[in-house]
Amino acid sequence: MGSYVSEELVRSGVKNLVLIDSDGLEQANIMRNRLTYLYHGNYKVEALAAELQYIHPEVIVTPIKENITTANCLNIIPDDVDVVIFTVDSTDIQIECNRIFKACHYNKPVLFAWLEGDGKSSHVASIQYRKSGCYECLFTDKDGKHCLCRANVSNEEEPVILRNGCGGTRVAYGNSTLLSASKIVLEAMADCFNEQNAGKDNTLIGFHHGKVVRSQLSGNHLCGCCGMNN
Repeated sequence: MGSYVSEELVRSGVKNLVLIDSDGLEQANIMRNRLTYLYHGNYKVEALAAELQYIHPEVIVTPIKENITTANCLNIIPDDVDVVIFTVDSTDIQIECNRIFKACHYNKPVLFAWLEGDGKSSHVASIQYRKSGCYECLFTDKDGKHCLCRANVSNEEEPVILRNGCGGTRVAYGNSTLLSASKIVLEAMADCFNEQNAGKDNTLIGFHHGKVVRSQLSGNHLCGCCGMNN
């Protein structure tokens, strides 16, 4: 998903990106990545940086060949970024990093984007940590217990497996799902710089059944993250 989002950002006018990932491009990645077999065995971020600069020669892309973790997330992200976009394939990493950002009152918008396990729907949680609601609120039920992501529309089909569907799924999906996911990331990006959308709560944008669905991500005092940091 990150390769699709990166290209759409450049085609929408973004000229300065930082790409963070330590993975190499493998044969299994080709059908779900903008990169082609030409870059097989190369680091994804370096290959993608080259491709993005072919699209627009004035683009500045900084590849960082590391995985983002709870230990480095505050240091590996440059201080001068405007928005952070997570398209990692681990819900656990996103939840853990969300806790760190919340605890330190991180002052940049953070977009957590993911595809559902059915390969049909996508979501973006747009979080500004001065507002009510965080990413972990989506995984907290009315009793304060950890649950399947409440935003996902396919939960009734996956009652046991807890995942966001970005990485481990073998469900076949085509470009339409990835492009629709990129679309809502671009909308969330625009919202970050639009004062008219500056409500008291954070925002959840979803794409399912062919429609974009917006809702407020209200805070939950029982959330393990919000509860600890209030």
